Amino acid sequence: MVIKKNSNNERCEKWRENNREKYLKYKREWTREKRLKNPEFKREETIKKCQKYYKDPDIRKKRSDYMKKYYQKNKEKIKKKQLEYYHLPKNKEKNKSRGITDRFFNKYPNFIPIMCFKCKGTKKLEIHHDVYPITLEQTIMAIKNKKIYYLCFSCHRKIHRKYYSITFKT
Repeated sequence: MVIKKNSNNERCEKWRENNREKYLKYKREWTREKRLKNPEFKREETIKKCQKYYKDPDIRKKRSDYMKKYYQKNKEKIKKKQLEYYHLPKNKEKNKSRGITDRFFNKYPNFIPIMCFKCKGTKKLEIHHDVYPITLEQTIMAIKNKKIYYLCFSCHRKIHRKYYSITFKT
């Protein structure tokens, strides 16, 4: 009698291939249960650990150096990816809208107060779009209706973090 090695693994692999959706659903549920039971998987604690880790000046310097080296090494590849992303149909309209908004704010800088819409700060301001109008008239209406406004860097990140955590919850 010949005993096949890894026959159980082969069966598992075949089952996974044939039942892909069922397998992925099971895997997600198992991971979710594990996170709920295990204190190491607590989201808030993990975020605090990461924040503490990345605030360390030595680690920031190492990451910065690594990113610079990586960019220099893969400059063409990165530029190609950026161009591909820019030319996707969904992004063309957004980028056109961003361009119109930037030109408008450069031409009429005092159209709205230059301060953060949330915290009223004046440093590191960015423009946030709730909508992406395509024409100048639509852009002006969106600004008047407070659909396009200034946010400081930290408030802008908070808004996008909230959006992604709501949109991509499992």
